[in-house]
Amino acid sequence: MCTDKTVGILQEAGFKGESLREAWAIVMRESRGHQGAISPTNDYGLFQMNRAAHHKSPWWDDKKLLKADYNAAFAYHMSQGGKNWSSWDIGPNGEHLARWSPKSVYDKFLYWLKRYPC
Repeated sequence: MCTDKTVGILQEAGFKGESLREAWAIVMRESRGHQGAISPTNDYGLFQMNRAAHHKSPWWDDKKLLKADYNAAFAYHMSQGGKNWSSWDIGPNGEHLARWSPKSVYDKFLYWLKRYPC
């Protein structure tokens, strides 16, 4: 049984198997698991939802996005159940899409992917 709190939050949102491992690595890359994280570029919560890209979406709520369960649930929806990580610049085979992030950001994803705690 895994005791990592972030893994538990992601499981509750619906992630399982490889998508759980990938989701955890993205969360660690993006916020280091801090649900209340807001970046200097106004990215919110665990998955660092981008305010500039999504603030007009009906699901955008500054306060709710800083709650782990809401942020993870929306990331589950946005990633089509952990099958599409393109919003985080990761392709269907786990490759770096390089659309808006440098390789160093992708390398952080790989770093955390290897350290999945469960």
